[in-house]
Amino acid sequence: MLKSRLWVTDGQRGRVEAYKAVDVAHRFGVTSKTVVNWVTRTTGGEPRLDGWAPGSTQNPNRFWLVDAAQVEEYAAEEQLESTTPDLHDEAIRLADERKLLEMERSIIQQDRAERLEAENAQLRNEVEELKSKVAAMGRLVLQFTNPQS
Repeated sequence: MLKSRLWVTDGQRGRVEAYKAVDVAHRFGVTSKTVVNWVTRTTGGEPRLDGWAPGSTQNPNRFWLVDAAQVEEYAAEEQLESTTPDLHDEAIRLADERKLLEMERSIIQQDRAERLEAENAQLRNEVEELKSKVAAMGRLVLQFTNPQS
C-alpha cells in the first residue's frame, strides 16, 4: 500500500481510490512515464491500469493518478511471480547443498573406515608380536625351571 492515497470521482465507477503515478513508479522501480504508458496503452504485454490525467474533470490535481485497487492487484501478482522463482532457486540450491553434504559425509565415512581398518591391522600385528614374545618367554621360563629338557 502506498501513502499517496487520494479519491477520484469517476463517471462510470463513482468514487475510486487512486495513487499518484510517481509513487506507483517508485513502488515498481520504473519511471512515471512508464506508469502513464500503462494507463494510456495496452500493447506490449504491459499491465493495463485505469488512470486520470492531470487537470481533467475527474482529477483537478497537477499529477497523474492511477487506480489504487488495480495497483494493489498488480503488486500482488508481481510479488507472486517474484517469490516463486526465488523459492524454486532456493530449492535447487538446497538440493545441491544436500548432495554436497552427502558426498562429504560419504568421503568422511570412507576415510574413517580406512583409518579404523589400518588401526585394526596394526593392533593385530602387535597382538601377534606379543604372542610370540610370550611364547619365547614361556620357553625361557621352562628352560630355567627344567634344565634337563
